[in-house]
Amino acid sequence: LSAHFLWIGDRTRQLDHAHVEYFRGIENPLGIKVGPSSDPKEIAEVVKVVNPNNEIGKVVLITRFGHDRVGDLLPEVIKVIKNAGLNVIWQCDPMHGNTHKNPDGI
Repeated sequence: LSAHFLWIGDRTRQLDHAHVEYFRGIENPLGIKVGPSSDPKEIAEVVKVVNPNNEIGKVVLITRFGHDRVGDLLPEVIKVIKNAGLNVIWQCDPMHGNTHKNPDGI
């Protein structure tokens, strides 16, 4: 597999699944999407699995909560990651969760 920047998606970050296991062997920096369905403790565990040496610059947490939920959900993720002493880069995905629907729900 070759790519500029790989990430673990919001639906593929289960600790016992192949996606996380595959990423364990990647040396390059990688991302982990963090959204409304994220469990902050699970995110911390995924970070530990893919970055067991806690290297600075290895893991980018890509937040995708949307403008209406970020204030409620992001602080707990920050607290758990900080309390675990994990080195991560924080990045906001401004598109996910920030779409608008028309009156027909489209």
